Amino acid sequence: MKRTGVVVMTFLTLAVVATVGSPVVHARLSRLKGKILVTQKAPKKGADLVKFFSKNATNKLKAVQGANKWEFHFFAVLRKMPPADVINIVFYEYRGGRYRYVNAEDLKISNTGGGLIKVTGKYKLYGLLGYKKGRSYQMRLTVKNNRGNEVVFARSRRIFLK
Repeated sequence: MKRTGVVVMTFLTLAVVATVGSPVVHARLSRLKGKILVTQKAPKKGADLVKFFSKNATNKLKAVQGANKWEFHFFAVLRKMPPADVINIVFYEYRGGRYRYVNAEDLKISNTGGGLIKVTGKYKLYGLLGYKKGRSYQMRLTVKNNRGNEVVFARSRRIFLK
């Protein structure tokens, strides 16, 4: 995996949603299980993240004016709790009906037990790292198993860079 070091900035918040929470919120989260939603709008403090990302989700990201970089916010609900305390954000380029690995970043999380796991954060993609305008990519939250196979805990739809 390519290491991006200081170039890519990631802020993560890991939260466990208790099963005794609101049934409406739990039902909305259950529908998002295994999915990553992406938006360029920043959520306001105290906003209902499920509602905000469901309403503002997009698959087209515009480059920051005058730069070859794309900034976005993401919200993911993991399919299940990862076996390790490190997950990977992996990007694949979609070309010719296939996905080709582009870049990955390790993220440390805390294994906190049961419930649905939500991961939210802000991420930046740089042209310097191989991302190109006019191409489409898929973001995945993964862990490698003992055999070296990638186990996907959440994935986005194809993301087009404008």
